Amino acid sequence: MRHHREHSLAECLAALTKGWGAVTGGRAAQRDYAAGLRGWVRALEVTRSMDNGWHVHVHALIVVEQTMSDDAVDAMTGSWFARWSAGLVRAGMPAPTLEHGLDVQRVDLGSAGLSETSGAWARYLCKGLASEAVMGSTKAARGTSRSIYELMHDATVGRRMENPDTGQVVQLADLHARHLLREYEELIRGRRQLTWSQRDHDLRCDVVDLDEEQTDEEIVAVELEGENVAVLPSHSWKIVESRAAELLDVTERHGVDAARAWLDDLGVEWWLPTRLTDARRPGVLPGED
Repeated sequence: MRHHREHSLAECLAALTKGWGAVTGGRAAQRDYAAGLRGWVRALEVTRSMDNGWHVHVHALIVVEQTMSDDAVDAMTGSWFARWSAGLVRAGMPAPTLEHGLDVQRVDLGSAGLSETSGAWARYLCKGLASEAVMGSTKAARGTSRSIYELMHDATVGRRMENPDTGQVVQLADLHARHLLREYEELIRGRRQLTWSQRDHDLRCDVVDLDEEQTDEEIVAVELEGENVAVLPSHSWKIVESRAAELLDVTERHGVDAARAWLDDLGVEWWLPTRLTDARRPGVLPGED
């Protein structure tokens, strides 16, 4: 999708909806299925560039019958690009170019070591696209672009600056990143990261042992058995709270010992996480501050 810095995220997402609808809907889509299209799955990815603004794009995997000739596949993907382009133009976006707007890569089941009859290809497809949908927001973007994860990091962790003369430490957050992240959160709500061709063309139907799809609420409710790092009494938390994102970043990057050293450097009281809430660090008795 061609875009520039003045295009809002709302405009880009609306254009994507219209463009993809032009590709997968109507009589042209029915002709694709009749010609040998088996189904498709699409992953949505969003990045933000300092130079060109919001970049909304899709990674789509198209599955066709093995009997479909190369010429027929070329004709179908060419038709998809034409319909995609027309949909974007109707939405008010510039027409994309073949050079930058389309990248078609073919994978043969045999060369990939996947059996057509075993359903292994379908399981591979589901796992691969699920990873693309989930990891797309966390991977590093190219050039001056930032992925959603990078925006989250810049908006919350920021940079820690120290005045060499006074020793005063200041935590600087990227307020522009916070604004962009808020815009993203408001507009992405309710949108699916993964969408599939429907009904008889749903590729998930070929996977016998596929787990039932979970809602966002069900995923959040799953208890993750992480490692407890430290117990902070309320008076310590009041000091740490404004820098909690920094503490999380230290823990994730450098481990538990580094996190506890960070708390020591900050000069706050903390306890070792045990079953007894008054069990403190070795050598520090309850009541000794």
